[in-house]
Amino acid sequence: MTITEAAIGGLTLRQQELTDGWKAPRKYDLRIAALSWESRATATSTRLAGDLPAFDLIKFKSASTEIETMKAESRATFEMLAPIRSVLDLDQSTMIQENFVALEAWFRERYMDLGRPLKILIDISCIPKSYLLFLVGLGFTRDYFACLDCVYAAGQYDLIRDHVVNGAPAIVGPRALVSLGDWRSTLIPYLTAAEYLPGSSDLIVAMGGEFGLSLPFIERVEPGRLDLIFIEETAPSDDRPMLESERLALKGLTSAPNATRGDYSLLDVISVANRAVNFSRAGPSAGTTAMALGSKPHALALAVASLSEAKMNVITRVPGSYTAIDVKPTGRMLFAQIEDRFDPCNYIDLP
Repeated sequence: MTITEAAIGGLTLRQQELTDGWKAPRKYDLRIAALSWESRATATSTRLAGDLPAFDLIKFKSASTEIETMKAESRATFEMLAPIRSVLDLDQSTMIQENFVALEAWFRERYMDLGRPLKILIDISCIPKSYLLFLVGLGFTRDYFACLDCVYAAGQYDLIRDHVVNGAPAIVGPRALVSLGDWRSTLIPYLTAAEYLPGSSDLIVAMGGEFGLSLPFIERVEPGRLDLIFIEETAPSDDRPMLESERLALKGLTSAPNATRGDYSLLDVISVANRAVNFSRAGPSAGTTAMALGSKPHALALAVASLSEAKMNVITRVPGSYTAIDVKPTGRMLFAQIEDRFDPCNYIDLP
């Protein structure tokens, strides 16, 4: 994927694959990452070069001593890569409202200390989607951010668990990617429509791999039009192994008379953002709901689209808890830049 660029509303969005020898394209005020049990948490940092700030790390409260130990190992790896300036301690990641308040206060303080919008480099690999969406909305709605440059390491997930029956592999069931328990929906602050009109909404969904959980979640909205975005590299097809219950749930989604579908690369933020904008503008409904259930790059796209569309809400799912499975990096990485086109800080060098 070569460097591509698009103007979406008041933002410029650029994307390219992150490869070895990457050099910082600008001077950053903050360099943010999250402590995690996933080994991909530090993967992008090994490819970053240039004059970069010390790390400011986000740490969610751990649910067990085992997870705490893994996060300590993650911190030790970060320390080998660059100095750590601060660690922001938050409650467990499922306590989103309390954590949103703390995050907003933290970024507001840094904005006020600097006296201008911030230039931020953030690793979104291990930041839950709800927080990623919130930061995009907060930063560009409150004018705290001049730019938010994101790096992301794609993770290796096993969607299907198998075992051997009579010497042959047999599908047992879908493996939850990182979540446990029932999903609850969360409307993301700062990514809300100018007017909320329940019962008059189209729906665009960035899909993941858990169709059985997604179907009832989507059916709550009862949209006038439904647009489903799948990750191209893992998009469902007739020849892909799948539990019958998952296949039935997928059929329930894709066979609806009001449903359309698009498959986009995991690292293609721009195409997904443009599709969301065009889908919203093409419909007669007074509102559009964008639902982020899949990858973080596609969630990022929905956030950017919402900031340009006054009638678009963004919601995501928050699970009962997260399961501490190690997600290893595949080696594919993304560098995506979100820039306020009208902020002079992006065109001049400031101390």
